[in-house]
Amino acid sequence: FIVLPGTEGMAGYRDYRFHFVGFLKGLGFCLVGAVVIAGLWMTGQAVFLR
Repeated sequence: FIVLPGTEGMAGYRDYRFHFVGFLKGLGFCLVGAVVIAGLWMTGQAVFLR
């Protein structure tokens, strides 16, 4: 774990809820992107591999 000089002991380092919410947001964005890409891929296969 890296701590920037001058930021030792900041309250934000122990704000686990903030980090968990950020994790969930990132997970949601990745899931949406994966579904879009998979949909495009499957549509392309259905159209071009008849």
